[in-house]
Formats: sequence, structure tokens, C-alpha cells
Amino acid sequence: MYLFILIVLFFLIIALFIDSGILLWLKKVFKLKNPTYKKSIKIIIISSIVSFVVGIFSELLGIIAALLVFHYFLKKYYQSNWEKSLGIYAISSAIFIILIFITDIPIRKYIAEPFLVSSETMNPTYNNGDYLLINKLSNKFDRSDVIVAHNPKEQNQFLIKRIIGLPNEKVKIKNGNVFINGEVLNEEYITEKTNGNIDITLNNNQYFVLGDNRNESSDSRSFGPVSVDDIKGRVFYNFKN
Repeated sequence: MYLFILIVLFFLIIALFIDSGILLWLKKVFKLKNPTYKKSIKIIIISSIVSFVVGIFSELLGIIAALLVFHYFLKKYYQSNWEKSLGIYAISSAIFIILIFITDIPIRKYIAEPFLVSSETMNPTYNNGDYLLINKLSNKFDRSDVIVAHNPKEQNQFLIKRIIGLPNEKVKIKNGNVFINGEVLNEEYITEKTNGNIDITLNNNQYFVLGDNRNESSDSRSFGPVSVDDIKGRVFYNFKN
């Protein structure tokens, strides 16, 4: 968890310095007097914060607000006019978007990836329409972790499920209860009994997964355990919270 946060912060700081460098270069291109890196960082930080805060309510208003702040500081520091400010803002934004696209593939593959919930199988924990962030840094998972994985029978289909059984454990479902190595599993996150009649011993790279909405979930009761190679990552954050 801490490693994930540190890596995200690292990339944010790198992005800040790159964007500030782009802004400094554009100030020289547009012939603004005595541009400095320190002032560029300040402009990027403040305009980004304003864009984020206002963008919570409206993405368009966030862009407009950021542009207004951007122009305010360029005019304050360098007597920039609207035409130059708009040109610098547009070009720096376009370059930064291109850099984001370039870095998007490795970030999604190795660090984090968004996931849109499109079913009710994890109610009440996660609902249809929730937008989640998946941590992809680690391939070690614990019981009760909510993960996104390939369906073992349909590799192009992604599932969101909760890990119930860990590698080398014996999982049994009987009389509405889940047993792990012969002991009843206490599951505070469900509101109903677990249907099915399962008795399986996992191998050293398999996980037994179930949906929290047991009566509506297609999970390891039907398609069997998932391998560690099928798991894309652990749910880290819900943007709707």
C-alpha cells in the first residue's frame, strides 16, 4: 500500500517538473521577459489545484478556471497579453496530454489501472457504475481482498470478486456456510447465505473467489478457482466514495 502511494506521488512530482519545464521553454518561445523555473512551478501547481477543485463540479469550468489563473500569473510576472497566455496554455496542455498518453501504457500495465463496475455481483460493497482504481504492483493477495481478474473460462471477460480461499487451502461450502480448512469463515460483508455444495483443495497458485452478492454472482462456485496469473490487481480506491 505504502509503496503504491509513494510511486504515485513520484510520478506526480515528475509530471510537475516536466510540465514546469515545458512552460519555461514556451515562455522563452513566446519571448516573455526573464522566465524562471520557480515561477513556472508555482503557476503549474496553483492552476492545477484550481482546475482540480473546480473540475469536481464541472470539467469545462475547471479548464476555464485554470486558464484564468494561468493568465493572471503570466500577466503579473511577465506582462503577458491574452493572446500569448492562451497560446502558451494550449501548447503546454497539448504537449502534456501527449506525454500522458506515452506513459499511460506502462502505468496501466505495471502500476495502476481504472476499472468500471458493470454488475451488481459485489453489492453492497461495490455497485454498478462505481469507478475503481486497481493496484497492480503486487501479485500477493490476502483473504478478503477484492480483486479484478480474467474469467478463467472467458479470458476477454473481467470479473470483480472477493478472495475467500488462499493457495493450498481447503475450501468447502455446505449448508449455506463457507469453511476454510474445516473452520467456518466469518463474513461480515455479506447479507445472505452462500448457496452451493463445494469441496476443493487449491494448489499453490490458485485463489477461490466469491461475489458479495452471493445469489447474483457467477464465481468460483461455477468456473472454479482463479490462478494468480489471471488476477489483474487489487481494488485500491473507489472514486465514488
